[in-house]
Amino acid sequence: MRFDNVPIGPFIGRSAIAEAYATQPPSDTMALTGLQVLGSDAVIAAFEWDAGGTGHIYLRFRGRQVAELAIEFGQVPEPQPGEAAPSGP
Repeated sequence: MRFDNVPIGPFIGRSAIAEAYATQPPSDTMALTGLQVLGSDAVIAAFEWDAGGTGHIYLRFRGRQVAELAIEFGQVPEPQPGEAAPSGP
């Protein structure tokens, strides 16, 4: 899991992600506001924090497992035709 515009992480593997959330839990809840399917193995989920603010989560799957997870806070980008999906570090 990586944060693209926040100086934290990346966190590699389930235990590192679980530890990150345990030591620095979110202080707000969020609601999904949109979902864009990218091919057969990825999605971008737009969200907004209940206290205000937006962002998006990029998820890429390998089979039934998450292969890539990237989070960015702020304005959700508009998809462009033919634009490449985010890729790992």
